[in-house]
Amino acid sequence: MATNTLMTADEFLLMPDGDQRHELIRGEVRSTSLARGEHGLTGMQIAVPLAAVVEQQDLGDVFMAGTGFRIARDPDTVRAPDVSFLRAERWNALERPQAFIEGAPDLAVEIVSPSDSAEEVNEKALSSLDAGVRLLWVVHSHGRTVTVYAPDRTARVLGNGDTLDGGDVVPGFRLLIQSIFAKGGMVYETEVKLQTTDLAAVRERLEALGARLKERVEDETDLQFGVKDDPEALAEKVLRLRIMGDGGMLTWKGPPEFERGIKNREELQTIVQDAAMMRQILDRLGYHVRLEYSKRREYWDLRGLTISLDELPFGSYVEVEGDGSLIEQAVSDLGLASAERIKDGYPQLAARWLGQE
Repeated sequence: MATNTLMTADEFLLMPDGDQRHELIRGEVRSTSLARGEHGLTGMQIAVPLAAVVEQQDLGDVFMAGTGFRIARDPDTVRAPDVSFLRAERWNALERPQAFIEGAPDLAVEIVSPSDSAEEVNEKALSSLDAGVRLLWVVHSHGRTVTVYAPDRTARVLGNGDTLDGGDVVPGFRLLIQSIFAKGGMVYETEVKLQTTDLAAVRERLEALGARLKERVEDETDLQFGVKDDPEALAEKVLRLRIMGDGGMLTWKGPPEFERGIKNREELQTIVQDAAMMRQILDRLGYHVRLEYSKRREYWDLRGLTISLDELPFGSYVEVEGDGSLIEQAVSDLGLASAERIKDGYPQLAARWLGQE
């Protein structure tokens, strides 16, 4: 009976690249088509800020797609993550850096392609963890989520509004999930805001639907800034400093557009370590606080969507944010199909409540 001859990593290294990507799985070659443009862009959205943190702290090296890691022997397995990180001491200790890197990377990033089956994604994740990957990020571009795996195989799904954290593998690395999924180089906020008089009922619906409470913030203060000589400071464009403890988030939002009641707008955000200092910087640049308001907020995850339950002095609201194709179903499932949809943002609502309009 004929048997297939298994290929070694050294033999695999000599294979021509051709017009496909290859990995060696237990001695057998697996080939996939070359990555599409969106796939490569998503990888760069992670690799560039990751490399900046790694270089700044001299932690090691970041590798792009196509870099082979031999993670098993006899039979050999060579995996090529879309993005990977290796500690400096491991890379410097390699005797044959011109060949495949021996052992698993400390961090691996896998971007799911449309052709990848759930079984293939799961197999790749588990084999990487079993080989010694300390942190694994599986990026789902369609759902705009990232699944974070720990060595014990526990997993957390992060969506819009969450922050990807390097933990003790890449200390100091933090990246907003929505900044990974760019459209033509821009990041968009896609959401619907609904007014409600019964947040408790919405919370019960979320629990019944299996949603996960990600965070509860008792005091979240928003400062809306305007240029001192700009009479339209509270118009459609927004410059906001959100204060949470000593730190916070600086956000710029472009003019909104509405399609079937769902708001879309360009949104740029960055994490701020010292909110008080950022406020001083903005003041020196000619911006000043035109409006200030606080709210209590709960962040929930429902099927990759971020559901925010907000309590403000002028009312209670629910925001559903994420993949526009999933928003309407979520609104219906939450029992909010008949709720009033609010086109104005909180700055306009707060200004009206304060009598500033």
